[in-house]
Order: sequence, then C-alpha cells, then structure tokens
Amino acid sequence: MDSNSNYSHTIFVVEDNPVNAELLVGILQVDGHQARVFDQGGQVVAEAIAHPPSMFLLDVRMSGIDGLSLCRLIKQQPSLATIPVIFITALDDEASIEEGFRNGAVDYIQKPVRVSETLARIRVHLQLYEANRRILRDSSERALMDIELRQALLNTLTIARNEYKYVADVETDLQSLPFVMCHEGTLNQAFLNISIRHI
Repeated sequence: MDSNSNYSHTIFVVEDNPVNAELLVGILQVDGHQARVFDQGGQVVAEAIAHPPSMFLLDVRMSGIDGLSLCRLIKQQPSLATIPVIFITALDDEASIEEGFRNGAVDYIQKPVRVSETLARIRVHLQLYEANRRILRDSSERALMDIELRQALLNTLTIARNEYKYVADVETDLQSLPFVMCHEGTLNQAFLNISIRHI
C-alpha cells in the first residue's frame, strides 16, 4: 500500500467495459483499495447510500444512465455530496471536460488509462477527502463542546440567580421584623420561620 495511505478505501468503479473495469481494479489494488464494480449506473446511488465509498470512478459514456447524469444524482444526496468523483473518459475536448466539472467531478482521467497518472490522481483526491472529513469532524466536535459549555454556564448562572434570590428574600423578611427585645428562643423561632418559607 502507498505510504501516504493510512488504510484501505472502498472505491466504486462504474464502467461498462469489462476490460477497462479490470484494469481500474488492478490499479486500485496496487494501493490496497477495495473496488466495487458496476457495469451500469442504475443501482449505484442506492448502494452508495447504504455503503458509502471513499471515491467514485465513473465512465462518462455508458449504456443507460451516463456518467454525467449519475454524477448529478450522487451530488444531490447529502450523504454522498462530499465524496470525490473522477471521470474516466476517452473524450479530450474541453467542452466535455468542463461539463464534467460542472456536474461535480473533481478530476478526470483520459483513456487509455496510464497507471502512474491514475494512481497519482486517486491518491491526491483521497488525501484531500480525508483531510476534509477531519476538518468537518473536528468542527462538529468543537461545536458540541461549545454547546455543552454554554449549557454548563447557563446551569451555573441559574443556580447562582436562585441563590441570590433566596438571600435577597431572607434579607427582606429580616428588615420587616420589628426591632424588639425578645427572649433568645423567640428570636431563634422567628429566624426558623423565615427559613422554612424559602425552602
């Protein structure tokens, strides 16, 4: 496995040409990745939602749903939208390449596939994907910590406010007592009566 990869990734290969699909699977195995091959795009989105991959490799021209349409469907799913899509295409005109990027692709690989170039592009986008996931995860954890901190502060302020109100009420009752000389036991009973009212 490539030294830049921490673990094996699962990558969906959507290619209706068995020879090209086999070649892509072999390239992915160089870095120890798991490949799931689909010869048409109809079931890809449902399978990806159930078992999200780390990347999609899509052939642009396929029977049935083509790679561009499939990419749009993938990007419409919130749980899949951040997963990188790389097009595999024999087309070299700028219009087709731009259309792929507009539909959400992060890169493209031209046929005939060159092993070293394909590996380099896949490695780069897997690293970017993992970095983005770490940033999102760290942001979520910090947001959760902020919520917990705010709640703890709110609880502390509520307790302090209630204690202050109790003391203020007791002081008010004490101030309302007439200043009279009385037996020690009577004075203690007066304080007890005030305390009971504020429990």
